Amino acid sequence: MSLSYKSKEQREKERQPHPIWRGIGCMMMIVIPIFSFGLSIELLPYMAQNVRGFYLPYVMLKSMQIVPGVVIHYFWAVVSLTVIISVGLYAFMAVLNAILYSMSGNTRTLRRFEAPPVRRKKKRR
Repeated sequence: MSLSYKSKEQREKERQPHPIWRGIGCMMMIVIPIFSFGLSIELLPYMAQNVRGFYLPYVMLKSMQIVPGVVIHYFWAVVSLTVIISVGLYAFMAVLNAILYSMSGNTRTLRRFEAPPVRRKKKRR
């Protein structure tokens, strides 16, 4: 066997993404909907007052109390705008990820900051 022999499990582990990317993905799953919800709560009253020709259907004008003491005005409009903003942000992140991945030139199996393996000649005995 050569010095560069690696077990199948070790090769499979190297092909997996770095564990930090799992954390970033989890944060994206949590942060993007919360950000979208907050943005939609702030955006709807602004659009109702300042955008000419903007109106909401009667069904979306209802307020709903989720937790005692917390009332969300335009509840269904907030929910629908949250979904739209979330899908847009996820699409933006997917395009950004595709651009960065293609720019990295991932033609080798090495990660970006790894040095290529040193090729050594076998000693003849």
